[in-house]
Amino acid sequence: MKSFLYIIAILISFSFCADFEGIHGVYVKKGKDYQYRLTVNKDTTFVLITQSIHARSECKGKWQLVGDTLLLKCNEEPFPAQITKGYMTEREKKVIVLNEKRMKLGQVVMKRTKE
Repeated sequence: MKSFLYIIAILISFSFCADFEGIHGVYVKKGKDYQYRLTVNKDTTFVLITQSIHARSECKGKWQLVGDTLLLKCNEEPFPAQITKGYMTEREKKVIVLNEKRMKLGQVVMKRTKE
C-alpha cells in the first residue's frame, strides 16, 4: 500500500511539473495608463517592464520555478541606476503561474502573447 501511494505521489508531481514546461514566452497586461510586460526565456533569464504615466521600470535577472510560483531575482544595478526615476527597489518578485497562458504578479494577471 505504501509503494502504491508513493507511485501516485510521483505521478502527480510529474504531471504538475509537465503543466508548466511551456511557460517560456512574453506575458502582457495593458491598461489605459499602464503596462506590464514579462519576458520569460528558456535559459532562465527574464525581463520585467512596468510602465505607467509617470515612470518606466525595468528589471532583468534569473528566474526559478518552484511549484506553481515563478521566483524572479533581479540583477543588481550600479549605484547611479539605484537613485534614478523608475528603479525597482523590490529586487525579488513572486509570480503565480495560473496556466501556460496566464501569470499573476500581485493583483495583475498577464496573458501570454504570440510574439
